[in-house]
Amino acid sequence: MSLKHLLPTFRNRFRFILRSVEDHCKAKKCNNILNLGTGEGDYDRDLSQFAHVVTACDINPNDIENAKSINQDVSEIRYEVKDALDTGYPAGQFDIIVCTEVIEHVENSKLLLREISRLIASNGIVFMTYPRLKFPISYDPVNYLWHKLGNKTPIINQGAYAFGHKQLIDDEIFLSMASDCGLQVQDSIPLSGYLIGLLEMYWTGIFQYHFKSNRSNEMGVSKNPLTIVPKTSKIPYLSKFTDLIIWLDRSLFNSKKHSIGMGVILTKAKIIS
Repeated sequence: MSLKHLLPTFRNRFRFILRSVEDHCKAKKCNNILNLGTGEGDYDRDLSQFAHVVTACDINPNDIENAKSINQDVSEIRYEVKDALDTGYPAGQFDIIVCTEVIEHVENSKLLLREISRLIASNGIVFMTYPRLKFPISYDPVNYLWHKLGNKTPIINQGAYAFGHKQLIDDEIFLSMASDCGLQVQDSIPLSGYLIGLLEMYWTGIFQYHFKSNRSNEMGVSKNPLTIVPKTSKIPYLSKFTDLIIWLDRSLFNSKKHSIGMGVILTKAKIIS
């Protein structure tokens, strides 16, 4: 089973994506979904129930091989090694694009958004998540206070800057970049507040660094003998407890000002002639 569902931050992103796609596909299955930056294939099995074909791509071939392994019984999924900034897929090919926790890993955020805008159909919809620059102090007090002193770069590459993050995303800058790339933000939903931040403060990033083969979520792969990889995408029953934590976090800290992540829904911008 996938133990990632026991982590409230991951579980929160997963629920946002699956509920959003389900709401959009209530009437019927769409033709195709692109999971741009699929990683280890955690979302693909569930996404396949909403489309005739799920194309899942990632720049890391080892992640793609692992994703193939855990979802080998799902015929609707097609896996390919691709660069998210230049996939080579035909323009307007996809009805839905899912892109979770990718934009913070690329050198040029605008190139990613341009490629998404190129790939999405004119009446399609995009679901993204990203780590916010406005994260709660409980998640990463060291970098939070360092930023308050006027420093833009992190003092430690942990906390909000773990997981190989090249950057955290400023909401207003994202909105402007999306607009410049022909995308329109329809909705923004803060994901994971102060309670979840406190529960995951630092240890999740340290754990990933020591036990995940692709510790930086990039091309390079560690040869650490303690590497842990998921053997299945099955959701553990204990994820119900994680859902309770998410509910409690949202009930106590329902603020848009600070959150660990943001879920956004985008469409192709209408061209006014």
